Amino acid sequence: MKLRINYRIFAAILILSSAIGIVYNLFNPKGIGLLREQKKIVWASDSLFQNDETVQLKADTRNTDEINKAIDSSKIKLEKSKVISLEDKSLTKPDTLLKTSKPTFIKLNQALKLYNSGRALFVDARDKWDFADGHIKGAINIPEYSFDKSNPVLKSIPKNKTIITYCGGDDCEMSEKLAEYFYELGYKKVFIFFGGWNEWKAANYPTETGE
Repeated sequence: MKLRINYRIFAAILILSSAIGIVYNLFNPKGIGLLREQKKIVWASDSLFQNDETVQLKADTRNTDEINKAIDSSKIKLEKSKVISLEDKSLTKPDTLLKTSKPTFIKLNQALKLYNSGRALFVDARDKWDFADGHIKGAINIPEYSFDKSNPVLKSIPKNKTIITYCGGDDCEMSEKLAEYFYELGYKKVFIFFGGWNEWKAANYPTETGE
């Protein structure tokens, strides 16, 4: 006995189920966008980092003078080759970046500038396997999909710390979501490295592997 298929009924069921799915998705707050909206990017101004450099130079000079006075008062003799320079990252470096109204995007040159300052924390939003395969040197891994505000790692990060989130690249949205999570927790110096891991690696900037 052959099974006869009524293609008209089959097509009607398919069309009806598709229509129901589209309507449900349309009114669902967590629905998937049917059309990819053009991403609106708010870039951080270069002046923000230039001002930071000016203030930081003054701060480093002050710290160096205080160290020299302490050395003189204690009558400790040091060789000139051991004198702490202004570029020594062991000096106390206050974070002078201004707070932002919301997480903003930064470009590769800005990310590198913050990286070299030694005052920003890079947070990788990818999963632990991608992180272990390679990441920005010194970055920590907080996967966006498993973000938990009770994570003990967050308790060790001061609220005034400059946070830079990143993921695979400009087509990845995990870094944006992670940045928003940080901002909602009270971190007001949050930036999103738009080019992410792919751009950083392509530029041959410092990287490392492992957890």
